[in-house]
Amino acid sequence: MRIHATQCSIAELPSKKGAIHAVDGKGRRYYAKTQWCPKTHRASPAWIANECVYYTIARRSRLRMPEGVILEINGQLCWGSEYLAGRNKLPKIDSARLLLQVCQNSREELLSLARALLLDLALLNSDRKPWNMLASQGDGGRRILWYFDHDKSLLGDAREPEDVPAGDFGRIHLASATDAKVADYFACAEANDLILGGLTDREIHDIFGDLALNAGSLEVARKECPNEWLSESQFARMEAFLTMWWRHLRERFHSRSPRTYLAALLRQRGLASVP
Repeated sequence: MRIHATQCSIAELPSKKGAIHAVDGKGRRYYAKTQWCPKTHRASPAWIANECVYYTIARRSRLRMPEGVILEINGQLCWGSEYLAGRNKLPKIDSARLLLQVCQNSREELLSLARALLLDLALLNSDRKPWNMLASQGDGGRRILWYFDHDKSLLGDAREPEDVPAGDFGRIHLASATDAKVADYFACAEANDLILGGLTDREIHDIFGDLALNAGSLEVARKECPNEWLSESQFARMEAFLTMWWRHLRERFHSRSPRTYLAALLRQRGLASVP
């Protein structure tokens, strides 16, 4: 569904090139990403296609996220995340301590963080840092985490490796669906240590098994994502890779201790300290 929205200014949100503040006819406010590519400095719809596909699969996987919609603003299609007052980014300064505090105070939030990190692995999101998480106040003052900013997932910039500058399409070459790429999608060492040190093998296995990583989710994502953002050939390449990648991960999580498997790969890259 596409929603018509009007450009506005939201004082609490940052102003960045390639982003628009917007409000729809019902007064809902959004941070909207355009097709501008921060890597090539020109239009590249893949960035918001990534947002749309990740969102579709993550919602079916019950990840807690701001409401995401396709917005039409000034005649162009953008990806909008709803803004709500009181739901704010974790600050870069002291963010690791705050994330630790939230997860120590709530088992539910620790499990939710694990769901986000395992989806990042499955959907090739290389940019999960504490400041790519939001927090709001729940009952009794408990902090609730929300997850956003997935433009660097999946296809990346959807350009070939031999392009200048080198593109990200190499990440979905079928031959790359190996253990060697696992650590590429666990960018936050503090978050990694929280789930590896706080969850059991069974919990990690069950959370991964509960994710909507299947042909039905890909079919829905194809229908939701505008063709002008993601071509049929691009989608077919992504679908072929994800099918193989998800199968590889399921085999690893089924045949090995998920915690030991992940910890060993992440320690090699300095992305975990848990033994």
